[in-house]
Amino acid sequence: MSNFSALKIRGWAQTPRQISSTRNHEVGEVRYTADGRAFIYAKDGGSGLSTGKLACAKAIDSDVVNKTGSAVAIGERQMTLTITAANPAIAENEFANGFLHINDGTAAGDSYKIESNTAVALSGTSITLTLAEPIRGTALTTSSEFTLVHNPAYGVSHTTTQASTPVGVPLVDVTANYYAWLQCLGVAAVLIEGTPAVGSKVTISASVSGAVKKFATAEDPVVGVMFGTAGVNGEYKPVRLCIGH
Repeated sequence: MSNFSALKIRGWAQTPRQISSTRNHEVGEVRYTADGRAFIYAKDGGSGLSTGKLACAKAIDSDVVNKTGSAVAIGERQMTLTITAANPAIAENEFANGFLHINDGTAAGDSYKIESNTAVALSGTSITLTLAEPIRGTALTTSSEFTLVHNPAYGVSHTTTQASTPVGVPLVDVTANYYAWLQCLGVAAVLIEGTPAVGSKVTISASVSGAVKKFATAEDPVVGVMFGTAGVNGEYKPVRLCIGH
């Protein structure tokens, strides 16, 4: 019997050992298995992913941070906002399942889930959003500063940038721009840099893309802890992941 037969019973359209060129679940959706593992549904950022290597979130481009737009009335779900000339271009629905955050000005502190967005060509300066719910409470004005935040599981990649946000570890190789489940909780085989001891907290490697190393400074994100055996440099060893929990 397949280890993932139970997943199909629970309605998984795509299992953690399958990849897909088309989306079968919501990006950012988290599901659990009976053995204590959790998986997050993600889209690769264009470079592909390797089995057992840590994938991290895409950074938010400055083009969509601290911007202002036209007024949006209470009850509206669709809006066209002004952004800095897009570089790189923004894909259609790149921000789907992400968020519109009002970071300053009128309605500061409000946030809304994004249902869809239009594509924006390179150097384009406007984007149309459809929200999953209407504007409520306080209408947006031309003084409302907004930031567009994609779902952390959109556009993931292997990296050596320690300031990145860990998302999860794939159980299979993932083709560029494909969708896949990434393990984010429970014991997984993960590429190791160095020789972290059993129980050591581990973080993003700054020198080996996709690897984890012993946690060193308070600013480093914790990916998990070495489980049951010490790490061996260049090998895939058990790590009890605790990403996003």
